[in-house]
Amino acid sequence: MYLTQELIAKKRDGVALGADEIAAFVQGVTAQTVSDAQIAAFAMAVWFRGMDLAELKSLTLAMRDSGEVLRWDKLGWGRCWTNIQPAVLVTSSAWCLVR
Repeated sequence: MYLTQELIAKKRDGVALGADEIAAFVQGVTAQTVSDAQIAAFAMAVWFRGMDLAELKSLTLAMRDSGEVLRWDKLGWGRCWTNIQPAVLVTSSAWCLVR
């Protein structure tokens, strides 16, 4: 069990987060146990400190796995993922802010 404020503080201080920590944050966002202010603080920490490739991969996979995965094979698009959890859209913004 991870405390959201501890994850935010680690990222703020420039410490790389592990896959399990990132997954716990995304799960908290989708379960709506993480406040809007905490999501904003996480996004700001990511903006200022960035994320390494392992963190980006973990965040992407955690977001993908947090909702329903749809297959669009019949449209000829291969495998596409979509997340139907609206709360994750804010976390997606944090991911896009990575330099």
